[in-house]
Amino acid sequence: MTIESGLLSAQTLLQYSTTESGTYSDLGGVQSVPEIGGAPEKVDVTTLADTQKKYIKGLQDTDNMEFKVVYRGSNFTTAKAMETAASKFWKVLYPDGSFVSFKAGVTVKRDATEVNGALTFTVILTPETDFTYGTTA
Repeated sequence: MTIESGLLSAQTLLQYSTTESGTYSDLGGVQSVPEIGGAPEKVDVTTLADTQKKYIKGLQDTDNMEFKVVYRGSNFTTAKAMETAASKFWKVLYPDGSFVSFKAGVTVKRDATEVNGALTFTVILTPETDFTYGTTA
């Protein structure tokens, strides 16, 4: 697929599996996907002989990833059950077939509610592995 003008976020999916190479299921109802990845920390390697500070790239520091999800009953029950289960393998699948996959622990919280608003919850993923970037065949 050649993209010349950009890509609409519609049809972006958050999927999970119990194994990395297993069948992935769609959580359903995802409204937002956070930034994926993070800036590396900088490590100071300045010596007393230097006239200015010097750094090397350190480890990447990734925050928890928060996905906003529309409450559909079953998707909340599924996500909530993952809190006490073993960590899952996750895949964010974009409409052009590209994806980011990783293993993460799960925490779920209900979001604030308001008059005439959709009920939502947040799935918080704590990454346990590096991110793998790829495309589907």
